[in-house]
Amino acid sequence: MEKDENKNLSAPETVSGVLPDGVFFAGKKHTEFVIRPERVGDMVEAFDVDRAQKNVMYAGVVILSKRIVKLGDIPAENITPKLLLEMSRADYDALQAVAGRRLSPAGKTAESLAKNGDSPAARRV
Repeated sequence: MEKDENKNLSAPETVSGVLPDGVFFAGKKHTEFVIRPERVGDMVEAFDVDRAQKNVMYAGVVILSKRIVKLGDIPAENITPKLLLEMSRADYDALQAVAGRRLSPAGKTAESLAKNGDSPAARRV
């Protein structure tokens, strides 16, 4: 996976926090994080991933992984959806609470779009 060029600590409007459980990487637990606002490019790039096209929840994990600019001492290129899938539910919920719920242009959550079959993945032919 390519290094996300958008992961920089000078990004405006970043928010810092501490995960309740922490993520293990390279034999160490990492708890401190910095997250930036969501960008349109995050959403577009997420749907370039095959699994995200079929699973809107996975798309959310991909987007979240792009928004995290710092997670302890983990190198930016290692903050991936695969890493986030290994975190505890409490940690994921903490990140989501800081990140806020992603809304579509029509004001619908990704979850409501998926329920109604109106997600980008559902519209694919």
